[in-house]
Amino acid sequence: MMEVSITEARDDLAELLNRAAYGKERLVLTRHGKKLVAVIPFEDLQALEALEDRRDIQKADAARRESEGQPRVAWKQVKAELGLTKKAKKTASGRSPAGGPARRSTPRAGRPRSGR
Repeated sequence: MMEVSITEARDDLAELLNRAAYGKERLVLTRHGKKLVAVIPFEDLQALEALEDRRDIQKADAARRESEGQPRVAWKQVKAELGLTKKAKKTASGRSPAGGPARRSTPRAGRPRSGR
């Protein structure tokens, strides 16, 4: 695996990207001698993400097996316990019990609703 300083990479970025994309090389960019980021072919990224997905599925399957026979809790109840229901009360600090900002039921005057 080739290591290239950020300064060198700035000067030869197009060439380095072509080496990764078409030459299937993996490059490590460094700053002050410390490894900072990697430039890899897109196919390598897809393979890495597929491995991560497979691992996540295995962990979810293991958790599901572990919870078999355990009592279930309704999602509505979990949301209520975490203060995530639509009618969450504000605390004295103006925040919802879950710690996030309290939501307004209507937009502020003069501000259009975004994305609607």
